[in-house]
Amino acid sequence: MSAAQHRGSPSADAPPGQEATKPRADAFAPDVRPIRPARDGLLVAAAILFVTSIAALLLYQRAAEAQRAEVRSHLLRLTHAAASVVDGDLHRTLVSPEQLDSEAYNRILNPLRSFLRHTPDVKYVYTAVLRDDGVHFVVDSALPVDGDGDGVIDQAGLFERYDDADPYMLVALRENRALTTPAPYSD
Repeated sequence: MSAAQHRGSPSADAPPGQEATKPRADAFAPDVRPIRPARDGLLVAAAILFVTSIAALLLYQRAAEAQRAEVRSHLLRLTHAAASVVDGDLHRTLVSPEQLDSEAYNRILNPLRSFLRHTPDVKYVYTAVLRDDGVHFVVDSALPVDGDGDGVIDQAGLFERYDDADPYMLVALRENRALTTPAPYSD
C-alpha cells in the first residue's frame, strides 16, 4: 500500500470512481447517553432503598416469627411445669362443687398458688376438664376477690362452666396434651 492510498486516496480494491470508505472509529461504540448525575443518583438511591426495604421486611418477619415461636415454647414449658405440681390422681377425686375448700382441693390449690407466686410473668393458673356440656374449671389459683375491679370474683368456682374456652383448649383437653394458641387469647 502506498502512502497516497494510506491517506485516503482511492483504493485499488474500490470500484473505479469511488473512494474506499474507512469505518469511523466510533462506529462500533455503544450508544452512549450523557451522564445526568442527579437523575442517575436518584435512580441508584431508589434501587438501594427498595432492596434494603425488602431485606428489612423479610428480616422483620423472620424475627417476629422466631419471637412468637419462642413465646409459645416458653408457654409450653410453663404449662408442663405447672402440670408437674398437680397430683393427677388427687385431681380426679374432685367430682362436685361441694368439694371447694376441701382438703383434696387445697392440696392441689396450694402448689398452684406457690407456682404462681414464683412465676411473676404468669397471671392465672388453673385446671380444667372437658365434660359433655363443655369446659369446666376445677382448681383456680386466683384469690377469691375482685382484684381487677370488674365486679366479679377472680377465682372460678369448682366446676364452673367456662363458656369462652378457646378452640385450642378444647383440642388440648380432648387429646390430653399441652397446646398454645398461635396468638394471645382474651376472654
